[in-house]
Amino acid sequence: MLLKHTLYYFLSRGVPGIVSFLAIAVYTRLLEPGEFGIYSLVLTLVSFCNVVFYQWLRMVLGRNYPAHRDSPDEFLAGVGTLFLLTTAVAGVAVLVAALLTEDATMRQFAAIALAMLVAHAAFDLVLALARAMLKPGLYGLLLGSKSVLALAAGALLALSGLGAAAPIWGLTVGYALAIVLFGRKLVAGMRPGQVARADLSAYLRYGMPLTAAFALSWVISGSDRVILTWLLDEAATGIYASGYDLGFQILTLVLVVVNTAAYPLVVNALERKGEDAARRQLRQNGEAILSLALAGAACLVIIGSPLIELVLAVEYRDGAKSIFLLVVVSSALAGIKSYYFDIAFQLARATHWQVVSVGVAAVVNVVLNLLLIPRFGILGAAWATVAAYAAALIISVLTGRRQFGLMPALSSLLKSAIPISALAALGCWAMLGIAGDSTVLALVFGLVGAAIGYLAGALLFNTFGIRSAIWSRLGVRMKS
Repeated sequence: MLLKHTLYYFLSRGVPGIVSFLAIAVYTRLLEPGEFGIYSLVLTLVSFCNVVFYQWLRMVLGRNYPAHRDSPDEFLAGVGTLFLLTTAVAGVAVLVAALLTEDATMRQFAAIALAMLVAHAAFDLVLALARAMLKPGLYGLLLGSKSVLALAAGALLALSGLGAAAPIWGLTVGYALAIVLFGRKLVAGMRPGQVARADLSAYLRYGMPLTAAFALSWVISGSDRVILTWLLDEAATGIYASGYDLGFQILTLVLVVVNTAAYPLVVNALERKGEDAARRQLRQNGEAILSLALAGAACLVIIGSPLIELVLAVEYRDGAKSIFLLVVVSSALAGIKSYYFDIAFQLARATHWQVVSVGVAAVVNVVLNLLLIPRFGILGAAWATVAAYAAALIISVLTGRRQFGLMPALSSLLKSAIPISALAALGCWAMLGIAGDSTVLALVFGLVGAAIGYLAGALLFNTFGIRSAIWSRLGVRMKS
């Protein structure tokens, strides 16, 4: 089941992933580093507001929909009401912040940032519902259309000379049009209705700690750009953001695909089939997440130089290369923590413990950024991020199993993840060596070699249940 759903979500995430890389290539060529830095900063702040105000509601939807699957109308009506109330609060907060700030740039972008925030939050809620309903086709259609529309609109506006505002407006248009074109029925299902006081209390107890946890996670992933802009300038932020986004998004995309497929399967197993089924699903999920994180990180380091040469504009490349290794390590640590070990807190409905790991990491990140950026620039920011994610992962691993005993031990998962990663890295390195001087061939050969090595390891250790699925399919055909 995990393999089947992962393949569905891989296809649905493929177009958005390709478009994301194209967006980095397009915007680093159409925008100056300073403009790209402003765009990155606004996007980071909007993402923070999205997490603070809306993340809890998406998590409530994903965690509770399976229990209401047979009769979801009342539950979804409550979600719709809570979305509107949250939007009112968020709107007032953003406008007050804009009036109080002395930063002219932030005042200039406040209105568009608010429009993007509401569109972003609505789109993410529709996505969360499609995922909870186990509709990967619709999920992919929404994501793919948003990505294409956003890049098309943003590029046209950038060519017209709109500068840093162009990609922000582009994203806003992309979110809105994707909902109008493909998410109307899901939105109609969330038509506002009454929320029972007992339900609201339960939702808040579950969701509010997650809001704190995700907000602190933003501190780890986003505060470096704010501090870079403050201590250095927008150009430094733009160069840092280009390398960070390129390295972080690739591996995160792969892990998000697996998690998008895996989390609903665990919730359904726990709610409908019992603890034994949930334990088996968690082990399968863990083997997949860890092996992909480690293998992906190793292979990205191997092909990092040709990847940067191909995607980024000339003025961004040297800075991106200097931080790429650290960014990839950060991405692997963050993915393993967020998409596997943090699941224990959510399944146990003990989300307040999740705040502890990200809280410590957030403090580590901010302190190290303030200490290292003045001396080492963007390299100091990258080192601070690695240290923060490492601290968060260690705490999450140590506390997660205490809250939810069905989680398998890390050592048992690494027995398959490490050799699979080694095979993938060996395949990538071997194929890269025969590519010659061509940047494109180096990337293609390296990725093919990594895929072959990973597939061999997955077959050997039955990751994703892939060997079982093949034998099952062959057995069916032989009987027929």
